[in-house]
Amino acid sequence: MAPLRSWKVLWSESFDGPNPALPCPALRARLALAVTGLGEKRRSRLLEAVDAVRLRRNDPPGPLLAALAQDQLPVSSAAAIAAVAVELQRIFGDAVSRAVVGSVGPSGECDMVCEIEQAVIGSLALRAALAMTAHAVAGSRARPEALDAFVSRAEAQARDHATVVLMAGARERGIPVQRLHQGGRFANHVRFGHGRFQRQILSTITDGSSAVAGAVTGSKSQTVTHLRRLGLPVPRQFLAASAAEARDAASRIGYPVVIKPERGTGGVGITADVRNEAEVDAAFASATRHTPSVVVEELIPGEDHRMLVCGGRLVAATQRCRAAVVGDGHSTISELIAAENANPRRGPAGRADLVTIKPDAAMRMLLARDGWGLQSVPPAGCSVLLRTTANMKLGGSVVAVDDIVHPDNRRLSEAAALGMGLDICGVDLLIPDIAVSYLDQPCGIVEVNMNPGLAYGSFPDVFPRVIDGVLGQLFADGDTGTMPLVVVVGSIEGRAPAMVAALVQGFARTGRCAAWFDGRDLGIGTATQQRGIEDPARAADMVLGQPVADAGVLLCDAAHLLRRGLPWQACDAVVLADGGGADSLDFVIAAASGRSFQLGESPDATASAVMDTLGLAAPH
Repeated sequence: MAPLRSWKVLWSESFDGPNPALPCPALRARLALAVTGLGEKRRSRLLEAVDAVRLRRNDPPGPLLAALAQDQLPVSSAAAIAAVAVELQRIFGDAVSRAVVGSVGPSGECDMVCEIEQAVIGSLALRAALAMTAHAVAGSRARPEALDAFVSRAEAQARDHATVVLMAGARERGIPVQRLHQGGRFANHVRFGHGRFQRQILSTITDGSSAVAGAVTGSKSQTVTHLRRLGLPVPRQFLAASAAEARDAASRIGYPVVIKPERGTGGVGITADVRNEAEVDAAFASATRHTPSVVVEELIPGEDHRMLVCGGRLVAATQRCRAAVVGDGHSTISELIAAENANPRRGPAGRADLVTIKPDAAMRMLLARDGWGLQSVPPAGCSVLLRTTANMKLGGSVVAVDDIVHPDNRRLSEAAALGMGLDICGVDLLIPDIAVSYLDQPCGIVEVNMNPGLAYGSFPDVFPRVIDGVLGQLFADGDTGTMPLVVVVGSIEGRAPAMVAALVQGFARTGRCAAWFDGRDLGIGTATQQRGIEDPARAADMVLGQPVADAGVLLCDAAHLLRRGLPWQACDAVVLADGGGADSLDFVIAAASGRSFQLGESPDATASAVMDTLGLAAPH
């Protein structure tokens, strides 16, 4: 009897960019497969396991997984592993979709190449996909340890939804995208474009956002004070450092009031519709868990609206609704919440259109005040409020109101953004009817958010305007933020460094300052910036990031390109400095749209030919 084969990743290696197999960063691996094909039942178990990981349940599967689900015949287990590895990365926001799978050998070994965005995440995704496939074949419903390892790392490095959609929008416009950090509080720090044309964001905060405005909007009391000085409508409010001061402030304003931390985001610690001193004490205790002093504020009657302003122009408006459930006459409130959380649009904060509703002490207090408990059964059709504030991160929902915003309310939102000095912001407006002028009804601006979320995925007519509005603050129409990039292929012992120098001089003659790497050193124009860089991929990223450069030149030897791929996603020209080798480097030439040159007798003449081909003329 032949010994049973096992599931293993025998070896793997990553490519930094376009490579012989795929025109993108990729992971190449050889797998040992215990079973070479998956029938319908095994494939179904595998697809269920993938869906259990999915963060945004309403997201459609990528093309590889969709094809796997639609195939009526047994499929290759290698193809299934590749599809799942790619899909796991997509679930956590990486823009990947491609894989190439080789044939399975007699011993069950198979080579494959999968698109990746991050080498570590891609490697963990492949191992998780292999383990999930093995479990599906074995009929096991247990969650593989390899999947837990992948999810843990992917969650730590995941960007929020706003960053993911902005990156996707930039790619659609041909704007290069580069993550600048791999996790933690700076996971959403992203560079769009290259050199002096680059722009950077941190979620929806841009490199053009005012630091002064950021400091002011970080304080709820200073925001209101500043807006009041501009003659804009704001609620009455007082700062309170003790429960006694909060009670006194509420008495001076008149009940009901709102009590919230003086600083903070996400709606944490905010209690609205506070009606008496006992509720003031409870709300004060909740707010001071986040800041030592609190704001006691007039409760303005009306609906909560988020007005997204980009470049002084209103681009989207939504009405935010408090989390609530509607009774059916037989389900408890707890069961109604569970049913609402099953909505495919709900999921973790920052990763779904709507956030999962989670019962807590504040919810129980509100329910008790209104005569309910989590085990109460509301009559059919009875709406039960679960929150005092309409905050998305606390389970609220949104309705698009762009088409009905009164012109005065549009101008009010734009005036608030301009007055605060913010290029992109969310103005939170309390007003009963957004279609009626704020001059004719109660109204108040309660906050201005420097880093507004982009929770507009549910509105396909609105979402393109939002993306255009944000990216329009960074780049003019048709601008991709790129600079000319030339790759020199050759050895540092040969003529390649001289070709790099000639290209730098050629760019200088056209009035451009080139960042360069000559196989050893990094420089800007005629100055050397750092010596002794051994990794071309690291040097390539340094070239792209130089804030004064408006051209880039990179030397790579052919062996590195074949082993690690091109470290840039694309370039504008390739110069083969050592002669020959073009056949094996067709993927590099393809990344340059076929613009390749052989270094002739004169590097200067070759550099001039490159400049002419790129349409770069010396200034007159």
